[in-house]
Amino acid sequence: MAKKTKRRKSGDGTFQKTATGWRAGIWMCKDPITGKRVRKWVRGDTQKEVQEKLQALRQMRLDGTTVASSGFTVADLMRRWLRKKEQQVRPNTLASYRQKMDRHIIPHLGEIKLLDLHPLQIETMLDRLVALGHSGRQRQYVFSLLKQALKQAVKWRLINYNACDAVDTPTPNPPTRNTLTADQVRQYLAAIEGERNAALYILLTQTGLRISEALGLQWDCVDLRNGFITIRRSLVDADGEYYLQDATKTKSSCRRIKLSALAENALDDHGALMQSEGHKNAPWVFCSLDAGHLVRRTVLRDHKRILKSAGLPEITLHELRHTVGTLLAEWGHHPKTIADLLGHSTTQVTNDFYTHTSEGIHARAVEQLAEVISNKNESCGSNLDQAGGVHRQASQESESHKTGAGSEL
Repeated sequence: MAKKTKRRKSGDGTFQKTATGWRAGIWMCKDPITGKRVRKWVRGDTQKEVQEKLQALRQMRLDGTTVASSGFTVADLMRRWLRKKEQQVRPNTLASYRQKMDRHIIPHLGEIKLLDLHPLQIETMLDRLVALGHSGRQRQYVFSLLKQALKQAVKWRLINYNACDAVDTPTPNPPTRNTLTADQVRQYLAAIEGERNAALYILLTQTGLRISEALGLQWDCVDLRNGFITIRRSLVDADGEYYLQDATKTKSSCRRIKLSALAENALDDHGALMQSEGHKNAPWVFCSLDAGHLVRRTVLRDHKRILKSAGLPEITLHELRHTVGTLLAEWGHHPKTIADLLGHSTTQVTNDFYTHTSEGIHARAVEQLAEVISNKNESCGSNLDQAGGVHRQASQESESHKTGAGSEL
């Protein structure tokens, strides 16, 4: 009588002998995308090896880990993840995510099955971005988006691990920031005389506003009687469509700024000009001829023309903001004062941007200290006390401005 083969329990899996070894299959949980049950196969040279791999799959099933269907690709994940982000990020941020995804991630990795994605494939994508001339910051941004999406896939239990965890994060190159000197700012201000939106460019050079904050400025946030403006909105461009956001970039971006006399007078004159053009009821401080908001490309075009007419090097609108921070740092203002004026989230951001500009200040301090120690200059002690006083009073200065005020150049 033939010996009966012991029947495996339901769910133990199916073993099969192949020409090259063994394979086994086991039914996993339902695919969350298709709703169908997924059968996962493992292979090995020996039955024992396959048994060990099958045991790992059983443990995944017990843990509740699902497995994405074999046809679910990286592109499918990125699009699903982007839909989730639609309710979490601002329109311009979403547009930036979509652009990076469509231009870089999907062309390089989109057709790869999510279950098959390997760290070396991610490394290859990053290497291709280098070959295409993309900066370290761009590569870091693309990598960050992919890593976030894969992290979400792990949470959704589509995959067991995040392949980006095995890849080093790209290191951004030190950014090159072009700024104007104080003399060049004076040339710039002289060149804007007669410009319809001269007040806009004065405000940018006096306060360091982000261009989105300046374009989103409305008259209800301007207090010329007391010489303040309040920043609580921004006008952002998302793929050519503009959105007025009641919230600024960060919590600290919402701030009250004391105007210099130059900026205050410029806004007063600008208001009179807007009324003469029939824009008395227009909410925008800087509006177009039809009383709508200005668009960034128009402001940038005029900005480039002004620079060219003044014989100045070409810098971006955002680099006018860096110009303000750089000049204030060179003049010895405390990072807290600069951070409050520019709306930085922390003074660390300010230090990262502008500490290099204080090398001259450091050199003078070292020279003074050497003179005091060597008794070559008895008055240096008082000079050092005065320099120290500037830093001791920084918190008082910041509190008196609350957000700081642009200096007249």
